[in-house]
Amino acid sequence: MAAIDGGPYLPEAAKTAGLIDVIAYEDQIDDDAPVRGTRRLEEETYRNVPLSSLGLGEGPRIAVLYATGTIASGSSSFDSPGGAVMGSDTFVKWIRKVRVDPAIRAIVVRIDSPGGSAIASEVIWREMMLTKSVKPLVVSMGDVAASGGYYIAAPADAIVAQPGTITGSIGVVTGKFVLKGTLEKLGIGEDGVSEGRMAEIESPFRPFTEAERALLEDQMHSTYDLFLARVAEGRKTTTEKIDAIGRGRVWTGRQARQINLVDELGGLDVALRIAKQRAKLDPTREVQLVVYPPKRSIYDLVSNAFGSSAESGVQLLLRRPEARAVQTIASRLSLFRRGEMLTLMPNVFWN
Repeated sequence: MAAIDGGPYLPEAAKTAGLIDVIAYEDQIDDDAPVRGTRRLEEETYRNVPLSSLGLGEGPRIAVLYATGTIASGSSSFDSPGGAVMGSDTFVKWIRKVRVDPAIRAIVVRIDSPGGSAIASEVIWREMMLTKSVKPLVVSMGDVAASGGYYIAAPADAIVAQPGTITGSIGVVTGKFVLKGTLEKLGIGEDGVSEGRMAEIESPFRPFTEAERALLEDQMHSTYDLFLARVAEGRKTTTEKIDAIGRGRVWTGRQARQINLVDELGGLDVALRIAKQRAKLDPTREVQLVVYPPKRSIYDLVSNAFGSSAESGVQLLLRRPEARAVQTIASRLSLFRRGEMLTLMPNVFWN
């Protein structure tokens, strides 16, 4: 019962409580116990495969991965009602593919994201770190690369931003919308059954209790400390210095260059030039660009169009302003797990 009352937990606390045995990233799960009868191929093995055996041309290649939209766990979506969503599963699949491709000499990640899930950002951060140890990794920032968007940029060998890029926002937010009053206006009642002192911490029908608020604040501080550590490691500095320019502060690209959050100012062309240099490619020689996401098929376009535009019967019935407010909030919150810490610019919920 004590374990139930003590939740919800962050990973370290869950391990201390005896609820889990090991804290690991997905790629570490089979490190100690590979499947019997198989042989795991390391990335170095792939790098030594002759290009001619793969039927590839002689021209060097650079991968360009577009990290666009709100960061969330799961798959990416390009036509959701709330805008583009960058799913960690989708991005991880892309970056693993280009990491082991011997024809790709360097990787440029073009980030245009206000952040999102702290968990999804951490998952992508891990893959960026693994990739950095294999081949040159350069980040190019678009209009916005803030909060979780900066989190995933931190491991890069070099970060390039436009002078007017919105970046930084090194901070953590969480909370919930209490919808009790809105639902009462719609004539909707509520009731529930739960067990455990914190079981209803995410209930939308009441505010946080003092104990629930204290727990969430402690978890927010832990997540923020991890964020500081990730950035400090990537920028080769201390967490104290990052904290001094963090705490949610937002900077332009030009300001970020002055405080060492960015290495150079410029666009994608500058990032590609740096990637060629770090890959020791001839600067006068053209390179082939391998772009992710790949072009979508006619089926993808048609199915997404129907999925995003069709209105359910409930939406057709609920035309009142209160209903539209609930719908807007629900579309934002549906991207994240309940109680999830967010490395996300707070204004995203109200735009």
